[in-house]
Amino acid sequence: MSDVEIRQFLQKDRIYCDEPFIDIYYDLKSTHPNHLILIEKGIYYRVLEDDALFFHKEFNYKTLSHAVDVIGAGFPEWGLVAVLKKLRSIKHPYIVLSQLPNQNPSTDKWERKVTEVFG
Repeated sequence: MSDVEIRQFLQKDRIYCDEPFIDIYYDLKSTHPNHLILIEKGIYYRVLEDDALFFHKEFNYKTLSHAVDVIGAGFPEWGLVAVLKKLRSIKHPYIVLSQLPNQNPSTDKWERKVTEVFG
């Protein structure tokens, strides 16, 4: 296995626990710079920064400021299948991070994990 393949394998099993989305975005972009990063949050998926601009340009999604100097866009979870189908049809690589069930409802902490990598 190459160094890149080893990093990708290890990263796929990583659990992001209540980390800011921008940190997750930059962490994944550091090893997958050409992939779009789709992060599940409740009943929506979020894309940030350059990925949000891609969604704006390619799919006419509206972009919003989510935090200081962070651009984002999103879509409801029921739209994920259609979005992934479009991305596969244009052969654009992507990573999907799914929100895991909250094991401790008394806390407001959420865990997310890479559940799909294309390209």
